[in-house]
Amino acid sequence: MVILIDSDAFYFALPPLAKPAKRDRSRRSTLSKRKEKRMPEIVVYAVEGRSAEQKKTLMVKITEAVVESFGVERDRVVVSIVETKASDKARGGVLYSERGK
Repeated sequence: MVILIDSDAFYFALPPLAKPAKRDRSRRSTLSKRKEKRMPEIVVYAVEGRSAEQKKTLMVKITEAVVESFGVERDRVVVSIVETKASDKARGGVLYSERGK
């Protein structure tokens, strides 16, 4: 699972890359079927306040990036946005609702 966390900047938590498996031609169809079943899921954590259009644009662009980078079908990619109230999130002990005051 890939997690994208949005505060003032984006941070990515990615699992370590595994060494590529040696190709075994006799198992090609099994490996292809297994690849088709992969379903990357991306979760975006953000302070609420963005428009529906901004969120849709972000989800479309993330989907495109995952399709291109991971080589999976578009309909296998799941993107979720989890929004938090500014009064329920803090950085450095300062609530986002109190930042910039």
